[in-house]
Amino acid sequence: MSGYKLYDFAEKCAEEKGFQLNLNMYGHRIGDFPHALHYKGKLNTIDFEISQGLWVLEILLKHKTKEFGAFFEDVI
Repeated sequence: MSGYKLYDFAEKCAEEKGFQLNLNMYGHRIGDFPHALHYKGKLNTIDFEISQGLWVLEILLKHKTKEFGAFFEDVI
């Protein structure tokens, strides 16, 4: 799956549960800091199939009507 499709899926799932996906938070390629040395793009905008173990998925949610949300981060 591409990064774009992954975040599109996450956005639809969030909407179904009454949350908003914050697309200002996006995943990135793993590597020595700064990450941009290895890839300057954002995971949520790439249109190629992502490699396992090389990307960090970041999901930031906000409830649509209440003042709380959630953050998730993991290696794909």
